[in-house]
Amino acid sequence: MTRNLESRDKDNDEPALRNPNLAVGNMNPRGSAVPDNISQKLRAKVRERVAFSLNSTPEVTNIERCTLDKLRSCLHCVGSSMDLRFFAKVFLEEIYRFDSPSIFPTDEGIFQYSQTRSVADQIDTEWNATNRLRALAGPADVPRPIAKSLSAKTIVWEEVRGTRLDHFVTWSRLRDPKGTATAAAMFSAGAWIRKVHDAFPQNGREVIDISRLIEAVPDMVQRESSYRYVRIATKLLERALVSVGGTGKLMAPIVFTHGDFSLPNLMWDTKLSQLAVFDFENSGYRSVFHDLTAIVFSLRASLLYPLIPKTVLVVAERSFWAGYGSISNKMLICIDALVSSHIFCGVLPRLYTRSKRHGWLAGVTASVYKSFLEDYVITSRLGIPAGFGESVNVPGN
Repeated sequence: MTRNLESRDKDNDEPALRNPNLAVGNMNPRGSAVPDNISQKLRAKVRERVAFSLNSTPEVTNIERCTLDKLRSCLHCVGSSMDLRFFAKVFLEEIYRFDSPSIFPTDEGIFQYSQTRSVADQIDTEWNATNRLRALAGPADVPRPIAKSLSAKTIVWEEVRGTRLDHFVTWSRLRDPKGTATAAAMFSAGAWIRKVHDAFPQNGREVIDISRLIEAVPDMVQRESSYRYVRIATKLLERALVSVGGTGKLMAPIVFTHGDFSLPNLMWDTKLSQLAVFDFENSGYRSVFHDLTAIVFSLRASLLYPLIPKTVLVVAERSFWAGYGSISNKMLICIDALVSSHIFCGVLPRLYTRSKRHGWLAGVTASVYKSFLEDYVITSRLGIPAGFGESVNVPGN
């Protein structure tokens, strides 16, 4: 259902609250003092937009939870309208800004790049991808899209039940210490994404070049971190290069991808043993490596947190591959190399800039982590032997 916004309640004393179209220009709190738990006035505007999109009224529409996304380009809202429970994205501007994960580092040395898209294109992209993937995977695995309104800059899905897998993993020591439920969820995730990859192949292949990564490592991290990360990352990639053989290049098939296939975008209902996949804003045709490195990185990065049982994560990764099915050993080696380079070049170096990004208290916790936990995490949880990579010559050191 697509609706065009028309003016309503013209005589209302506060037209910006009654007419979502008039409220658009005032909704983005970037640069203001509005916190992430948005103001009541802004919540009222959101309720107007969602109600309009649903062909309902604000009086029967309830916004229970509403938060800004990371780039403060849209609001994520959970609520209800009569007997319907929903999740809605309400866009704040005409242009939508979002980050796309990348399997290779950008020129800035980070593993993501920023994109912009018109809100109309973004709504159509997410709406079409949702319907396309529901047709393939069945209605149980992908939330049902309920309504969209280009003029209200809103898209609404039916709310799905369950727990986000990143939260599930975080609390696994208490809720799933043996990893049984996590393993079941990851098996389903592997089977689901394999179905997507096999269903939407496209002619063409992408070159995955390990040598390119080796050359890029020093430039990625030497500006802000110790050379230890450079040596470890380089050594891991050199080892992968030897294992792959030849020029260290693999030809990866181009397939339809989720675009950000990671734990935060998966939900698991333990009672029903049901997976739900959502957030298709980055979906499109790319290398098969894009989704596979994203989910493996999502699991491996959790090893950096000592309170999450390592056994749960190891079993989860093994279960994902069991669900995904056959894949060549060279592809597995390459995925492992890409994920490792991301951890040592894109994650651990950020400990050095944590205070600048999040304040002095965050800097203190980062310092404690580096002093007392980093060696344990690298050797015991990531499986990197002490002294690994010390023989690697780092330019400029």
